This record gives sequence, C-alpha cells and structure tokens, in this order.
Amino acid sequence: MKTLLLSFCISTFWLNFNPGTPDMDIRQYAGVWVNAQTGSFLPEIEIFAENDGLFVQAKGNCVSEDCQWQKTEAFPVSFAADGNTGAMIKAAYHSNEREVQIEMEPEGANMLVRVKELVVTEDEKIARNYLYTFLRKNQAESHQTGSISGSIFGKARSTASIFRISLYGPDNGNQYISTHHFSQGQEYRFENLPDGQYFVMVESRGSTEIEANPSFARVMIKNGEALTHNVELR
Repeated sequence: MKTLLLSFCISTFWLNFNPGTPDMDIRQYAGVWVNAQTGSFLPEIEIFAENDGLFVQAKGNCVSEDCQWQKTEAFPVSFAADGNTGAMIKAAYHSNEREVQIEMEPEGANMLVRVKELVVTEDEKIARNYLYTFLRKNQAESHQTGSISGSIFGKARSTASIFRISLYGPDNGNQYISTHHFSQGQEYRFENLPDGQYFVMVESRGSTEIEANPSFARVMIKNGEALTHNVELR
C-alpha cells in the first residue's frame, strides 16, 4: 500500500483567498464526517478542535484498501466570492503520482468538500474535480438515501457499448456525481443519493445515428426512494 502524506497549507492556488484566521467558531468543524457518496477515495474525515486549533485525520481509499493519513494541524482560510465573505479549511496531500487539494466548508448541518485531483504519469496527465457532501457520522447512519437505476432497451440496444450515462446533482446541474459506461453491461445503478433533483444525461462516445431517448432527464428523489429510469436506443 502506498503511504499518503497529508499536509495542510494556505496556498496561492486560489488567488481570491486571504490567509489568516477568520472570525469563526472552529467547533463547527469538529467531529467525524462521512462522504454521502460511496466509492470515493475520500470516504471519511475526522476533525478535532483542540487548544483553540484544528487538527484533521482523514481516511483515504488506497487501491481498494482504506488507509489512515496522519493527524495534521489545519488552518482556517477566509475567502471572498461574489461580494460575500466566508471561511473554510484547506488541505493538500501528495503521493507518488497524485496531488490532491481539498477545501472543506460548512453548509448548514453538512459540509461541502471540494477536491481537485491531478495525476501525472510518464504517459498522461489527468485532472479531475469533485464536489462531495459530507454528513456527520451520526446523521449518516440514520440518513435515508435513494438510488436511480435502469437498463437499455429498444431495437438498437446492441449498440449500448458506445453510450454512457452520467449523473449530476442534487439540485445543481453542474455538480458531477458519476458516469456509467454501458460497455460494462446494459444496466446501471447510482446509489446513496440524498433527496433532491438529479440530472441524467446519456451521450455517445462517437458519432452515431442511433438516438437515446431520453437523452436528458430530471429525476426527483424524495424520502430515499429507489427510482427506475430506462433508456431506449433507436
């Protein structure tokens, strides 16, 4: 297992941040936070408020095995956006091939975690952005989540391998969640979805006259429902 070292920093990567300790109650961060989306490489974060300071220990997903990152001191960072000010804590860690920068910001009873991942190998350079909702662990254990699943049907379903289905939300069409490639099978399933409106998009991976119906849909999950959304290829 690769050892991941977690180091917290105030960086000029986001130019609109102002370093320093903003006027904030750091206790709002304290506790164990669980990612509402399973399968992420960042499933859990524990934040400690000790002696007027913040310390963080994160659990990462390393090659299908959980690994503990070292407990590290964290620093609040103030920011300005759209004329408003706020505060968050910010992190960065590095492995042999991967650099990840993390922002953690309270949002009501939950916490928004923004992740920028950069993977550099001899053959390629891959950049990914994620936006996760984290719940306090006691809330996550009682939190109802839903699912969206379905399958391909229609006279052109044999061409399913050239299509993919992506999910965005909740309540934000720009918030990417996950993509299923039908080359893995003609059925798909997105799980552990909090209540809200989701946006389902079906795209082909190349030029084709085959149509997906619907190619775009809004799906509402309430009370942790399990919804079915099928796609016709014609």
